[in-house]
Amino acid sequence: MTDFFNYAHTYSPIVNPAALVLRIQKRQLSPGLLLAIYALTYLFHPDQNKKLAYFYAEKSRQYLLAHIYGSDIQNIHTAYLLSNFEPGTNKSYLLSGISVRLLKVLNLYEESNQLIDKIFYEERVKTIWCCLGKDTLMNITCNFLGHPEWLDHTLPQATTDLSIIQKYTPERLTVVFMAAVICLNKVIQHVRKLEIIL
Repeated sequence: MTDFFNYAHTYSPIVNPAALVLRIQKRQLSPGLLLAIYALTYLFHPDQNKKLAYFYAEKSRQYLLAHIYGSDIQNIHTAYLLSNFEPGTNKSYLLSGISVRLLKVLNLYEESNQLIDKIFYEERVKTIWCCLGKDTLMNITCNFLGHPEWLDHTLPQATTDLSIIQKYTPERLTVVFMAAVICLNKVIQHVRKLEIIL
């Protein structure tokens, strides 16, 4: 696990270390998520082992698809991690879409944070930011010209909660990434409006 956070977490910052440790201690860690973590660790480790990385990624993908209907945030994390395994591929695009759809299926947009432990609430917010950011970026790079409405994600109130944002300062990758994507989206929409006027 330490190698994952040292080498792969920067590329896939969706996994909350504290929540992961709690799940390991309670023996509630999803095998699919664990396999995805192994896959990315072997892929991004300085002593890269692509054979093991692809083996674990495929096993994780199989587990995810077999358990896709389980209502667990770990399925979202698994899909997100796997979407970063082979960026720019059809698999990446599909898995990114699955992670966003699972956000809605699992009702992560609900604002019932009173019933959630603080660690899991922060995990929920980070999950929403990561998935929406990646999906928006993929739509800008792949689909934007024909479907500008795909960029108009509604942001849940939890993603603008100041107590959470203070913990994720602008130096944090997720917040910087989302800010860049939102600005890029605004620039592109402004240019499109100018094209219509002219």
